[in-house]
Amino acid sequence: MVYITGDMHGELDRFSDKTIKKLKKGDFLIVCGDFGFIWDNSPDELKARRKIAKKPFYTLFIEGINENHSLLSKFPETEFMGGKAQQIEGNIFRLKKGEAYTICEKKFLTIGGGDTLDYVTENPDGTLFSDEERKNIDESLKRHEKKFDYIITHDAPNSIKQFMGIGEHSFGHICEELENIFKTASFTRWFFGKYHLDKQISYKLCAVFSKVYPLFDTALPKKKKARQKSK
Repeated sequence: MVYITGDMHGELDRFSDKTIKKLKKGDFLIVCGDFGFIWDNSPDELKARRKIAKKPFYTLFIEGINENHSLLSKFPETEFMGGKAQQIEGNIFRLKKGEAYTICEKKFLTIGGGDTLDYVTENPDGTLFSDEERKNIDESLKRHEKKFDYIITHDAPNSIKQFMGIGEHSFGHICEELENIFKTASFTRWFFGKYHLDKQISYKLCAVFSKVYPLFDTALPKKKKARQKSK
């Protein structure tokens, strides 16, 4: 089973969630950015990482904006579920920008990072695509014919941000790229975590934060059946 949640910001108590505590070997927990446990390699942080790494399930995350990107870049790259990832420790993996993975026979496209004026100069690695990352996105879209079961991002497409009335002044090129994918790709559901909201935007789009959603369960709303016109 695959579960998804939002930004953790290094809060180990999040793993005390009643749903997460039930995860078992072979399960996957995906965090939509700002994982927060790779910040300064302090003794407390390393202890927390070891504790997470020893859990029976996989903890997967995409990068947010509030990350130590310099430290993240030092972890080794490996093949993981059909794509390239970085193994942090044990069962902890960073899913990279623009990579596509097959998890529980479902196709996932992951795009971390996001747009905000506050961090463009302070934290450019979180707000820009490298040439390699842009190439990864293009190749993943082409290889999978723009068809995915799930799209996992930190930020949201521009039109969704406008619809939600959030981030009005933080439209940059990552969100423009997400908007292009939103308009042209086929997907079952899209989850994003930057805005610290647990909010179902539509059948396909969901902002996530503290809740933990089982992707293949009935916890998410289903499509409404079209009403038959009475004769």
